[in-house]
Amino acid sequence: PSHQKIMQALGAEAYPMAWGEVYAGLQTGVIDGQMNPVPTVTFAKFNEVQGYLTLTNHLFSPYTMMLSKAFWDDLTADQQKIIRYAAQSCVVASRGVSRVIEASDRGLAGLKDKMEITALSAEDREKFKEATQPVVVKHVQESLGDEGVELLNLFKEEVEKANANRYME
Repeated sequence: PSHQKIMQALGAEAYPMAWGEVYAGLQTGVIDGQMNPVPTVTFAKFNEVQGYLTLTNHLFSPYTMMLSKAFWDDLTADQQKIIRYAAQSCVVASRGVSRVIEASDRGLAGLKDKMEITALSAEDREKFKEATQPVVVKHVQESLGDEGVELLNLFKEEVEKANANRYME
C-alpha cells in the first residue's frame, strides 16, 4: 500500500499485479509502467515491451540485520565488534556487486540501445521527496503509530549520515 500511495502522490495510479502478469500487462497496455530496479528490468526483458526507463533513485530497499537488544547485550565486546565489521563489509560488498551489475549487460549498459533512459535531476528528486514524504509519514503513523514515526526519523538520520560518509555511492 505504501508504494501505491507514493505513486498516487506523484499523480500516477498504481495497481498491484502478479509478477507473472507484468510482462503481458505492459505488452497489452493493461499497465503502462512498472517500478523495479534496472537488473530486474533486464532479467524480465521488460525492455521488449517498455520503451522508456526513468532513473528516479526514489526508493532504496536495504537488507537489514536485526538483533534483539537482549541478544546483543549478551554478546562479548569482541563478538559485537565482529558483527559490526561483518555488517560494514556487507555494505561495501553489496555496493560493489551493484556497480558491477550496473556496468554489465544486466545493468544500464545492456539497456542503453534498447530503451530511452532518463535520469531525474537532483531538483526533480527533491520535488518527488516533497510530494511523497508526507504520504510516507502518514502511512507509517497509521500503521505503526508514534513509535513507527520515531523509527522512520531515526532511519532517515542514519541514511543522511551514510550519505555523508559516501556509503551510498
